[in-house]
Amino acid sequence: MFASASRTWSGGLATLGMLALLSGCGSSSKNTLAPGTGPAWRVQQLGFDGSGVWGSSASNVYAVGAFGSILHNAGGGWVPQQSGTTAFLYGVWGSSATDVFAVGSQGVILHSNGGAWSAQSSGTTSWLGAVWGTSPGNVYAVGAGGTILHYDGSDWTALDSGTTADLYGVWGSSATDVYAVGHDGTLLHSTGVSWSGTVIQGRSIDNSDKTPPDLFGVGGSSPTDVYLVGEDGNILHNNGSGWNGLNTGTRQYFYAIWSNSNTDVFAVGEGGMIFHFDGSAWKRQASGTGIYLYGIWGSSATNAFAVGSSGEILHYTR
Repeated sequence: MFASASRTWSGGLATLGMLALLSGCGSSSKNTLAPGTGPAWRVQQLGFDGSGVWGSSASNVYAVGAFGSILHNAGGGWVPQQSGTTAFLYGVWGSSATDVFAVGSQGVILHSNGGAWSAQSSGTTSWLGAVWGTSPGNVYAVGAGGTILHYDGSDWTALDSGTTADLYGVWGSSATDVYAVGHDGTLLHSTGVSWSGTVIQGRSIDNSDKTPPDLFGVGGSSPTDVYLVGEDGNILHNNGSGWNGLNTGTRQYFYAIWSNSNTDVFAVGEGGMIFHFDGSAWKRQASGTGIYLYGIWGSSATNAFAVGSSGEILHYTR
């Protein structure tokens, strides 16, 4: 079930607040690069409804999305790959070009060694919304009802998260500093042994609403440079002294964040929204689209990709 005003995950279908995800799914993989020069976001791919993007380098990028869709870009354009599933895929991450994971609805976990994709047993039928790790033997997947799975290089094992809240994002600065975020301000942290939780209070642009926001993404560049993003324009930052809400000037939802460094951070969300932080201030960038953007990843400060609904992949160069 989709909900236009909030991120609702139901019946094994992660919705991210995006009604448009169902349109154009599984359609053409034709590579279309918009003309232009200079720093800008441009449409690079039409016909693909994506939820997640990750790469090991500028010439090895994966995008995953609706109905088991997986696209791979080796530097010469986007090429579809056989996933072996029709489940919706929501997240992708790898420790290297030969160790890549994708997760999605129905507890689906896929793995690629750089070639074909194969299914792994997750031990759950709940949707999994995100995947992240530090090495081939230390990978986490999070999802419905507080699900946290850990992969040790051989098997996936369910961990006690201490919550029943849906979890939407996972990221860490190291194996001993891992965060998971989710519904109603849920924020979990692990030092690599167990998970502890808290509830984050958000803020609205007029500072009148501090109810816990759904948190959809987490990312950063170090233990003292961590960001959370979520509903109602919430971006929260922790510099090691606690969480502080930033006034973004919008109540649109942010769904994902990617940090290249503490002076180069991107956040994306609904309505084609892209914000960039240069170390001094957050500024909105022209995306050239009005679609929902659900995932972002870059290989450097001059090369980034964003994926979303309505069949578009955006590419940033400068």
